[in-house]
Amino acid sequence: MKTIDGFVNAVERGRLPLDDRTTVYVDEAGMDDTDRLHRLTELVSERGGTLVAIGDGRQLSSIGAGGMFDRLAAELPSAELRTVHRTNDPAEQDAWAALRNGDARAGLSFYQERGAVHLTDTRDDAIEQAAHAYDRHAAEHGHAHVALMSDASNVEIDHLNLRVQALRRQRDELGREHVDHPHGYPLHAGDRVIWTRPMPVRGGPRVENGQRGEIIDLGDDRLAVQLDGDDRLVTLDAGRLEAVRLGYATHVVREQGATVRRSVVVTGGWQTSAETAYVEATRGGVEWHVGRDDLDGHDDTQRLDHLAERMSVSRAQEPSLAVELHDPRRLPDDPRDAFTVDRLRPAAAPDLTSDLTPDNGHDLAMDR
Repeated sequence: MKTIDGFVNAVERGRLPLDDRTTVYVDEAGMDDTDRLHRLTELVSERGGTLVAIGDGRQLSSIGAGGMFDRLAAELPSAELRTVHRTNDPAEQDAWAALRNGDARAGLSFYQERGAVHLTDTRDDAIEQAAHAYDRHAAEHGHAHVALMSDASNVEIDHLNLRVQALRRQRDELGREHVDHPHGYPLHAGDRVIWTRPMPVRGGPRVENGQRGEIIDLGDDRLAVQLDGDDRLVTLDAGRLEAVRLGYATHVVREQGATVRRSVVVTGGWQTSAETAYVEATRGGVEWHVGRDDLDGHDDTQRLDHLAERMSVSRAQEPSLAVELHDPRRLPDDPRDAFTVDRLRPAAAPDLTSDLTPDNGHDLAMDR
């Protein structure tokens, strides 16, 4: 499993084969920006391989310019999976569908009835409550099977991480010795970490952005980390600690694609959207923690209505190819009155659109 950047890098350096017998599957393709998709498509096309893109345009989109996945899925051969396997509860399946379709009031009502929406007076209280909830669930299921998420800033994620770390230190679950992270907090043996950038490893494959692991041992100048889902034990020099951060809590973007037993979420601020709510709900066993100070209203009913409004606002990206630009100065029968997608296709991103045609043996798949 590699990121697009890691895959392209490995192929271009000759470390991975790619030819006409190769099928490349891209999961969570809706999160990939147009430049990355273009690079990958161009590479697969040049080598004669087959590309299958899997994703859901209703989930989070790319940080950079994007929105091409839905556009491609609408115009090219595709298949849509409609059966939900992550939950067997018909009522929860309906709640997910409501969130996916922008009806957050219906979806949120389901979780209110299940006691999974927790209001506190302030967002700081919500963070504290969420840290304790994660700590309980992790003790039962294991850290790798519980997601702690925020849809806000890295500052808030650091706060969540440090609260969980403090709870573990109180129970002597972490080593006494520590090294100082460049961001100003300690790292102990037993701590969970996540890579925030790729890291080369001498004599082996690099550690990819988003990889998680547990610190097994530490010294004055290095950390030994056991990678999740991998037998590898990698060494991280103290001078490269910027490549990792504490990994108990992450931004919701990093959890898209994850399947866990329990999810604990701090949400409700201005960053909350239809896409974040849908991703948060569908990781598994979600509970939301929300500060009343983030929401307008005279009582909790009004505040929850405001939360539902925020969870209904879509921030999905739309590619420029999908926009028709009209000039009001032109006459209605002027053939130049709109720049339609069909007219733009020959000139705009020709490599991306042509390389994904069925004639070249490519296919596009969508997964919910």
